[in-house]
Amino acid sequence: AMAEEVLEFTKGSTVLVKKPLRLSEIIQRFQKLNTVYFSNAKVDFVVEVEDAVIAADENKLMRVWQNIVGNAVDAFENQGGRGSNAFRRRVSIAAVTKDQWVEIKIADNGPGIPEAIRDRLFEPFVTVGKRSGTGLGTAIAKSIIDAHGGQIWFDSSSESGTTFYIIQPLVQESIPISE
Repeated sequence: AMAEEVLEFTKGSTVLVKKPLRLSEIIQRFQKLNTVYFSNAKVDFVVEVEDAVIAADENKLMRVWQNIVGNAVDAFENQGGRGSNAFRRRVSIAAVTKDQWVEIKIADNGPGIPEAIRDRLFEPFVTVGKRSGTGLGTAIAKSIIDAHGGQIWFDSSSESGTTFYIIQPLVQESIPISE
């Protein structure tokens, strides 16, 4: 799946298989799939989600979250988190509905994105201080969110960590939800 996404990205086209999905269910699956990963990385993963229905390609949306969360966990390497409990590494995902949109926030209490790459973060091959990786994760994440008709941006500081914001349109209520 990752190889296909890189190929799609290099061609400039993201192919989506969208269907109506309950956001709370996909986030629960994401959390369950990453339980061992978070445990091994000694990261607390917190979920606060209002239920919403979005039209999305579940696998691609999970890849976006994995890219963002994976970068946050990588940034924690050799250090604790920031904030009131400096030794607790924390990543949270929250979702709230606003008008015809859902806003998904993925936040960490890590060291923040280095200032040197903040303006170029969503460009291909932008990376810093990672032992592995291609620098394509956030560029691919942006292309997937754009293909869904959404938007992605972030705030970051060395004092409070990084928060990514993703907005996506809600599904009209008349569309049946796949089980």
